[in-house]
Parts: sequence; structure tokens; C-alpha cells
Amino acid sequence: AERLFLLLRRVNDDDPGQDLQLAQVYSWLGRAAEAKEIFDRLEKAADPKICYEMGEVLRTIGDSASARRVLELAYAKAPDELRDDVAMSRALASSDLEDRLAWLQKVRSQSERTRVHIDEPRAHLLIQEGRYGEAVDPLRRSAEWFERHPEDVTTLNNAAVARLSLFRATGDEADLKNAARLLRRSLELSKD
Repeated sequence: AERLFLLLRRVNDDDPGQDLQLAQVYSWLGRAAEAKEIFDRLEKAADPKICYEMGEVLRTIGDSASARRVLELAYAKAPDELRDDVAMSRALASSDLEDRLAWLQKVRSQSERTRVHIDEPRAHLLIQEGRYGEAVDPLRRSAEWFERHPEDVTTLNNAAVARLSLFRATGDEADLKNAARLLRRSLELSKD
């Protein structure tokens, strides 16, 4: 993979997108110093689209702290059409529920997807406060929303987490059984 990216750079040696992909490859290969050099250079350039993409890469390789920093930079400089995506990504890199909720509330889109993503941390905060009854409706909306989508590992896991939280809030064994069923199905799909 490294050789391929190095060959591509000969064709266009000033492509930050290719640089970002090379940094990701270096990360996978355990060459952290080389990856960091590229990440630092791209962050310093502060292109909002590249910083957004870099935040996604950093999040997927497990560097959430750097992802948060870069995504905040991207959000500050992003054009309007990119801001919602950056805010959603930054929310996914959050370190706690309050931070996640704050970033989700920056998303201007009022789509059902956005509302569901806002419902989740809000419901978990209510559970932490012992306000189980108030957490039921947002958790049920979340579980039902994920269950309506085509089956894949991510949607099944998200639906299962919502069902487990719903069980915690209600004590209803049907939610626990549904969560187990969803997790089993997710495991089956992950084997394919």
C-alpha cells in the first residue's frame, strides 16, 4: 500500500488527500512518527475539508484526542455546507455524553437521523441522573429508528445498545431479549 501511494505522489506530489491516505497507511504499518509528520503538516495548512477528513482518519485509528482537535479546527473554518458533517463527526469523537450532546446540537439539520443521535446521549444523561421514565421515549425512538434501517453490523449494534439502555430504564425483559437477538444477528453478519 505504501508503494502505491508513493507512486501516486510522483504523478501529483501536491495532493493533500493522497498525503492523508499515506499517513493512514503509515499508521496501519506502525510508523507513527512518519504519520504524525504528515498529520501535523496537514493540520498546519488548516484546509477545512482536509481537516474534516483527517479527523475521520484519526478517529478510526483510535486517536480521539487529535481527532477532536482537528475537527474543531475544521468546524471553525468550514463552509456552511460542510459544518453539519464536521459537527456530527466531532460528536462521534467526544470524550463524554455532555460533549457529544453539545456537538450534536450544533448540527443544523433537523432530520430524523439527527434527532435520534441527539436522543441517545440525552437519554443516557437522564439515566445517569436516575430519571429513567424520561429516558424511555428517546431510547425507544432510537431503537426503532435503527431497527427500521437495512441490517448491517453497525445499525444492529446501535439498535441493541438502545434496547439494552431501554431495558435498564424500564426493566422490561422484552427489551433485553430484543437486544440479545440484535447482537446475535450482528455477530452473524460480522462473520460474512
